[in-house]
Amino acid sequence: MSKTLILAEKPSVARDIAQALSVPLADPAPHENDQNENDQYVITSAIGHLVELATPEAYDPVWKSWSMGTLPMVQETFQLQPIRDSAAYLFGLKKLLARRDINLVINACDAGREGELIFRYIMRHAGCTKHVKRPWLSENTPSAVRTAFSRLRDGAEMANLGTAAELRSCADWLIGINATRAYTVRHSGFGNVLSVGRVQTPTLALLVQREQGIRGFQPLPYWQLVAQFSIRAGETYAGTWTRDDRDRFPTQAEAQRIQDALAGVNRATVARVEQKDKQ
Repeated sequence: MSKTLILAEKPSVARDIAQALSVPLADPAPHENDQNENDQYVITSAIGHLVELATPEAYDPVWKSWSMGTLPMVQETFQLQPIRDSAAYLFGLKKLLARRDINLVINACDAGREGELIFRYIMRHAGCTKHVKRPWLSENTPSAVRTAFSRLRDGAEMANLGTAAELRSCADWLIGINATRAYTVRHSGFGNVLSVGRVQTPTLALLVQREQGIRGFQPLPYWQLVAQFSIRAGETYAGTWTRDDRDRFPTQAEAQRIQDALAGVNRATVARVEQKDKQ
């Protein structure tokens, strides 16, 4: 009897899918993958990333040395390697993918670029070429799971998304490893690794710029022009002078000039009323 293997990205999602598809939940034995199975499905999961791009020395032993002379390290093709801490989990997953009774694999990893990358790297490292289908899940409620599994898409439809994920992964390798080694060798002398990355470094720069702005802030005095208004019901409210989203004057003389120009004005017209709900 042939079965379908459903691979989720996280154990909690695998359990949600199993419950939605009425597949009995089983407690995994110690050090074994979670695995929920009936006559139709085998449902299991990764635990996030299980496979990563190989380290530089896997391509060239010379690249093990951190020196400016080995930079830049540029690869046109990339190898994969198991993440050490989860290698045993990956081994169990590969055994499931190799089962003879499994003829279809459903990629139920998170709907997005990263989920596609996790699944693609696992399949490639396992050497699995079985046919793939894809449910597009944005939530894991039973009704959403059943709807998504009734509208399975062919895995080939995700080719461009998977390629984009791989290119991002390769870019991270090229930028992160080369820049980290260059900055560390040049500025740290191995006293401390200066980690540089495609995402983390620009993000850190935003934080640094913000902190510098806070520390370098110089408070300046300003003036505002406020008038008291009364309406027919007898209620009063304060109105602040504004023009083109500007409600402050850099000097008192400017504010005084507007105040003098309004001297004797005792009537105003409401030009616009806006109401907004805010939390």
